[in-house]
Amino acid sequence: MPHGVHWLQDSKDPSVQHPILTNVGPLGIKKEEPDANRSALKDRSWATMQPLFDALQSDDSDDDESTRSSPRSPPGTHPRPCVNCQKVLTAKRCTGCGVCPMCSPECQQLYGLIKNGTAACCYHNAISKAHKTSPLDQEVLGDLIGGPTAMMGGTLCGYDAQRAIPTVVQYAVNQLHVDEGNGFPLTMHTHVAATLVPIAIGVWSRGMMRVGQIPNHVAGTPKEAIVADEHRASTRLLEYAGKLAVAQNRSPGTGCPTDSDECHVFVLARVVRIPKKLNASFEYGLQFDLTMATKIRNMHGETLRCTRYGGGFRPAVAVYKLVGKLHAESGFPVFHFPGPSVDDHVLLDKELCNRLKPVLPFEHARAALNLQTQR
Repeated sequence: MPHGVHWLQDSKDPSVQHPILTNVGPLGIKKEEPDANRSALKDRSWATMQPLFDALQSDDSDDDESTRSSPRSPPGTHPRPCVNCQKVLTAKRCTGCGVCPMCSPECQQLYGLIKNGTAACCYHNAISKAHKTSPLDQEVLGDLIGGPTAMMGGTLCGYDAQRAIPTVVQYAVNQLHVDEGNGFPLTMHTHVAATLVPIAIGVWSRGMMRVGQIPNHVAGTPKEAIVADEHRASTRLLEYAGKLAVAQNRSPGTGCPTDSDECHVFVLARVVRIPKKLNASFEYGLQFDLTMATKIRNMHGETLRCTRYGGGFRPAVAVYKLVGKLHAESGFPVFHFPGPSVDDHVLLDKELCNRLKPVLPFEHARAALNLQTQR
């Protein structure tokens, strides 16, 4: 998917304009007739909805330019929320990688224009090429075989690093709110990773992925073994997040070099139980740990590998209050935020955050991201 450059007016100084890289789709997007296979997304019910029969059929229409640039419905594809509007349940997938759920050409175009959707396609294509099987101990949210699917957030424009870094946590929380409404609540086995990557001066790309670990421990398994399995799942997810970050830098049209002195920022989130000894106002929370690299070297656009240097690690940069309950159908414990808006959020005091353990030890995070000591 090629990129173009659009200019956005600064919100504080109208005389200043900022460049933003935009994705214009693989061949450009054309209008198409309304899709009868698109069904409205209902809160908390899409996962149990049965797709229409014709929504799962392959698209055998003539291979003209219009159909090549329109989302298609591969055989056997499960309906999922459109990654752009997140309001429509669709079996269609984007034309760039065949993985991103996309309900219409308009959403595909917007996904590229405002969310750097090319990066997700670059990541999905690379993972699909490199990996042929999916680990049995992970339930991957999406259709990608070999790794978790990626979802891109709105591209930031006119931000320096100090202003941009807090937004990656905010983006992840906002997306998890949407996931909750679409039938994907948080559990004790949910692992979330989000990325923040500069793709031009003052322009930042954000992405996110999540997996649900499926424990297979027998009764009496030592706690150490259970924790080790959880760390392995988080490490694997963070490794894929590192590949997504390279895709954000190196996707076609960004023009980013193979070496960069701009930072890669990662946050890893898990549901945690707050120790009683801290006397916190809530028992469960969503903890975010932050890892940052300051120098990136040898980024490879096909393998999505690189070497990172410098930066640092800080556990519990934010802990959001969660409320637990039993899932109506499965009976498993699930967690949700106290309310739908920012005003409903409750954060753990900074002093208490400083006393929490990381969700993943720093040595595991360094290994996952190939983060080396500063040269």
